[in-house]
Amino acid sequence: MCPCCRQQKQPPVWQSSSHSSGVRQVYWHAASTLIGVWPHGAGGFCNFYQRFIKNFSLIARPLHDLEQKNHPWRWTQKEQQAFEKLKRAVTTKPVLRHVDQMLPYRMETDASNTAYGVVLSQKEPEEPRHPVTFMSKLMTPPERNYNIGDKEALGIIKPLQHWRHWLENTKDKIKILTDHKNLMNFSNLHILNQRQRRWLEVLQQYNFIIKY
Repeated sequence: MCPCCRQQKQPPVWQSSSHSSGVRQVYWHAASTLIGVWPHGAGGFCNFYQRFIKNFSLIARPLHDLEQKNHPWRWTQKEQQAFEKLKRAVTTKPVLRHVDQMLPYRMETDASNTAYGVVLSQKEPEEPRHPVTFMSKLMTPPERNYNIGDKEALGIIKPLQHWRHWLENTKDKIKILTDHKNLMNFSNLHILNQRQRRWLEVLQQYNFIIKY
C-alpha cells in the first residue's frame, strides 16, 4: 500500500485558487505524498491535458516507465525532475486561465476506488477549452467503503462545495461530465439511497446538468 493510503486524512494532491489581486496560486504537496499517487492520480490528469504541454511524451517518459509491469519502482532524481517539469507545465499559461464568471462552466469528474479527480473548465468563442482549476483528493477510509455510485457522486458533491464561490446559483447550467451513467438520474428520488438524498439537498443550490 502506498504511503498516501495509510493516512486517514489526505489533503488534495493539487488544488489552485485565484485571488482578488489576479495572482493564481497552485498548491502541490510534498513529493513523499505524491509518489504513491502518480500511477492512478497525477499521471491520468497530465495525460488528459498533454495536448497543451509541449514535449509531453518526452517529459513524462520516466514517470510512465514506473507504470510498466516489469519496471521496478524507483523514485530517483530523474523521476523527480520529470515530475517538477510537469508541475510547471500544467500551471503555466496557456494551460490554466482565470475564471470568467460570464462564461459557462464544465466540470469533468472521475472516481476510482480510493480517489477522485475533477477539472473545472471554460471555453471562450473560437478558442480551445481550457481548465481554470482542478482538484484531486484521496478518499477517507469510510468513503472508500461507499459503493461505486456513491463514490462517483462524491466526486461531484465535494468539488461543487469546494468551488461554491463560483458555482452557486450560476445563470448558465454547469455541465457535469461523468463516466457513471446512473448519475444522470441523480435527481430521481425513487432510486436514491439515504446518503444521496442528503446530497441532493446540497445540490439544490446549484444550476447543473449531468451528462454521461
